[in-house]
Amino acid sequence: MLNAATLEQWKKRLVAMRADREFMDEHARRDAQRVRVREEIRSLIGDFLTEHIEFERLRAVFDTRTRGDWDVFGLKGLSGAMFLNTLVKHLPAHSADIAARLRAVLPPPKSDADARTRMQAFHDRLVELIDLGVTTRRHVQPSRVPFFVSAIWHLEAPETWPTYYESMRQRLSEEGLFEKTDDPVASYFRFVEVVREFQKALGVGAWELEHLCAWGVETPEPVTSSEPEPTTSAPSQRVWLIGSGRGAEYWDAFQREGIIAIGISELGDLSRFRSHDEVRAALRRTRDDGSDPFQDALAAWEFAHEMKPGDLVFVKKGRSLIVGYGVVESDYLHEAARSGYRNVRRVRWLWSGEQKPREKLLVTKTLTEITAPRLLSQLKAAVEPLTSDGDSEVDDITSDAPTAKPPYTVDDAMTELFRSREDIEHLMGLVRHRKNVVLQGPPGVGKTFLASRLADLLVGRRDPEHVCFVQFHPSYAYEDFVQGYRPAKGGGFELRDGPFLRFCDQALQDKEGTYVLIIDEINRGNLGKVLGELMMLIEADKREPRWATSLAYADEKEVPFYVPPNLYILGTMNTADRSLAMVDYALRRRFAFVDVEPALDEPTFHRLLTSRGASPTLIERIRNRVKKVNGLIDRDEGLGKGFLVGHSYFCGPPAAGEVCDDDWYQRIVDYELEPLLREYWFDRPKRAEEATALLLED
Repeated sequence: MLNAATLEQWKKRLVAMRADREFMDEHARRDAQRVRVREEIRSLIGDFLTEHIEFERLRAVFDTRTRGDWDVFGLKGLSGAMFLNTLVKHLPAHSADIAARLRAVLPPPKSDADARTRMQAFHDRLVELIDLGVTTRRHVQPSRVPFFVSAIWHLEAPETWPTYYESMRQRLSEEGLFEKTDDPVASYFRFVEVVREFQKALGVGAWELEHLCAWGVETPEPVTSSEPEPTTSAPSQRVWLIGSGRGAEYWDAFQREGIIAIGISELGDLSRFRSHDEVRAALRRTRDDGSDPFQDALAAWEFAHEMKPGDLVFVKKGRSLIVGYGVVESDYLHEAARSGYRNVRRVRWLWSGEQKPREKLLVTKTLTEITAPRLLSQLKAAVEPLTSDGDSEVDDITSDAPTAKPPYTVDDAMTELFRSREDIEHLMGLVRHRKNVVLQGPPGVGKTFLASRLADLLVGRRDPEHVCFVQFHPSYAYEDFVQGYRPAKGGGFELRDGPFLRFCDQALQDKEGTYVLIIDEINRGNLGKVLGELMMLIEADKREPRWATSLAYADEKEVPFYVPPNLYILGTMNTADRSLAMVDYALRRRFAFVDVEPALDEPTFHRLLTSRGASPTLIERIRNRVKKVNGLIDRDEGLGKGFLVGHSYFCGPPAAGEVCDDDWYQRIVDYELEPLLREYWFDRPKRAEEATALLLED
């Protein structure tokens, strides 16, 4: 199964991993802890197998200890301790039967045949109980049997029985070396064959192979120099990265026939769909597992409707190699006579071979538009030296590109924000550290505008694709923000991802980019209702796969969700909203709160009004009058600093031909500030009149 090229690639990866001292030292410490913990777990399992302790005692100790140091074997999650918990919780009347069957399956097998027979028997018993209506597949998941059982076998014979880790399965699958089937037991023993072959061919032990599968996934791409980031810009011809089956199994046919193609043949001609949502809904109707085919639908839509002749396409093998690139030469074609992939485009291939553009893995999606400047440069560098002449069309990625979005810097922000450089840099440092920040203050202090400019600074440019804006309100719910069932066009309901889940997916697909979610009026929503389990996942120290959890509406087969570390959340909060005086303490613990105050004395405020025709005398009046009213508000026991009048009332874009003069100021007082003051002092109208008079005094 392992060809020479694949084996050589993995040998090089092994050498590179062993040279990564920080990675090796970290895992050496972890392995030393495993040696100690292994004996403790074996002792507990031995006591259970010899009936010195009961099933409930096994479950209780396993649950408690895997929350601590025993988690070095990854036994805390859904397929480990939680699997035992579900057996006890959802099969109480069959506890003795389950205990007896565990005692039959957990001892180390004598042979592969013995192992398969025992694991299959335990799996089938759980399926039988589900079929009898004793429990449900959602509560007791037989598909988790291979992980739990293999983990216990591994403790006794680690070089013979590899633990069925998701991380190893995914890495091997991405390289086209392992394919999971609908039969979980058969899949595990196929996994065993692959792992044993790798261990023998590479001359490594079980734990080192685990580390090799993890290396390059969990570690960041090293920074090797102080050179500036590549400035490659988005090309006028779009650039795509496409898969060609597991292990690039269809690449030879693609190259021979001069095509690229994708599957999803069950939908027929993709040109008939008018939107991505239509493709998604149609694809969902073809599946009976309840999963959301968002990515498959996106690939189908982009292949048929977004890709154009003249675009450049790179073909990947697994997540490490590029095997070809070429230029798209036709519109979308649906060739129904084909036996395999029927959705096709003609391509003029410019190069084929195998090149590794970078150490970091490529994205998993079947079809991805490449917009990240660094990755564009890496792809170009991988294939450009291999072309036969100096006129490679891959040069078009940069040579014919339009001007890149200009960088957005602190100097740019200072021309728009009424804040000092020191203050802006302090805010940026806080956001990068905490990842979740709420800008709170009275109306009219520019909270939303400040959030948008901080987002531009984080991204490094003004790029609406990297910034998502939502607004909370009292009726906003989890189903709107994260995921929930919504009415379908054809009747009934369908599960749809909300803006948060879609934006997180976008960030996960572009881990080199920065993404910022702005939540306006964050305190107007019922936060427990809107955020749900995200209240934990958004914490800065929980932004990694080991904290992933299943979402409320997720199918049991779906990969658990986590919030990516390259996504930042900026919220705004109006402190003058009387209906929202209290903020959930859980929210306050997870966000840093920054007070935003009126900036009437900032030089930038003066320059803005001057540029719009305001005289120095009028500007001074505005400052003095508003500051007097703010003094009145600040001293009022029922109001305070959270109700001050902000500078933004005077910063809105003027109407065509409008000049900032006395009439302009009078309109702002009459139609914006006076109603606000009447609302503040709704029970004391004379105080509101007094404050309004201060705004109009000479």
